[in-house]
Amino acid sequence: MDLFLEQTPHAKPPADDSSQEWVNFGIAQTGQLNLSNRDKELAHLMLQQCELEGEEALARARRALRPWYRKIL
Repeated sequence: MDLFLEQTPHAKPPADDSSQEWVNFGIAQTGQLNLSNRDKELAHLMLQQCELEGEEALARARRALRPWYRKIL
């Protein structure tokens, strides 16, 4: 697995117990972590699709390169 496609870890919580910092921390982490992991999932799906299309293109190219007498047999 590519390092760039791994899930983003959660951020470390604030060191002190002030409630406003906890609220800001929770909002910031949830939103950005969801965006980051969604982007990575989409990149992974795109990579899978590209690999599949590459395999299909290679199979078509191999069929096209058969000698003419193999095509009629």
